[in-house]
Amino acid sequence: MDYKDLIEKIYNILGKKCPKSVEKILSVDMVKDAKSPSEATSEFKKGFATLHSDIANGLILSLLKGTTFTQKTKIKQNFGKSIEERFPNASKEFLDAANAYWTFKIALSEIINEEHANTLGVKMLNNAELEIASIFFPTPGTIKLAVKEREKAQREILGMVINLFKLEYSLGSFIKGNPYLAKKKIFGLF
Repeated sequence: MDYKDLIEKIYNILGKKCPKSVEKILSVDMVKDAKSPSEATSEFKKGFATLHSDIANGLILSLLKGTTFTQKTKIKQNFGKSIEERFPNASKEFLDAANAYWTFKIALSEIINEEHANTLGVKMLNNAELEIASIFFPTPGTIKLAVKEREKAQREILGMVINLFKLEYSLGSFIKGNPYLAKKKIFGLF
């Protein structure tokens, strides 16, 4: 799998094809081909905005649907425990979301070291992973949200995507069964 396959999978989750305006900019090398914002064409700006929005919506939709990006067994191979073993009291909704996120993170890590690491497509995937991690799956680091702020952000983001895609989903079960929103601090996967 390469970064274009990962982006194609996100578009499949959204139920649409990757727009031509996005396909044209995926391979832009952000180091070699970088331009100042004033030099960017309107076509590039449109493709960039579309890609950013679609990756965000597609990844949140994958959390809600529990869509994985690689085999779930890789979670245990990489971290020593499965999501279900790590969070035995979590809700199904949380477990599905966690499996989706961690398989995305693993799939992304498998392509980061390739020759396309500086492409816009890889950079956008990496940024999306960091944004999702900071709100849904916190790890030790500089971005820290209080539990109430984290819950509020999760409710807003998930609620927006639930409404956008008109999904039948128990947001209450996700929130109630989310160990990261429990009073006890939990960081990272393990």
